[in-house]
Amino acid sequence: MRVLFLTPDLGEGYGIVAYNKNLLSALGELGMEVEVVELRKAGGIFWKVVFSLQLFIKTITFRPKIIFCAHVNFSPLCYFLKKVFGKNYVVFTHGVDVWDVKGGLKKEG
Repeated sequence: MRVLFLTPDLGEGYGIVAYNKNLLSALGELGMEVEVVELRKAGGIFWKVVFSLQLFIKTITFRPKIIFCAHVNFSPLCYFLKKVFGKNYVVFTHGVDVWDVKGGLKKEG
């Protein structure tokens, strides 16, 4: 199965970075074909635009069966891909990232 994996920077770190790396490793061990789209920490708005473009290009060219979203802030993009391309997605939520989600697109879908 083809999986598109959206994640914040996978550089050095513990906690969520280690979790995402372990999840990617497990998906590979299960025989999944995984493509990663990673938002780099440095660079501000430029890297956010690059991330979004990579996401749309990979969705069209790689044609994933499902999109794994490793941060709630990426969920509006996934919701858009569901509406436009009919792609199913899963959002992994982590503690303080979702304690104060008030509404809007982060709660949709």
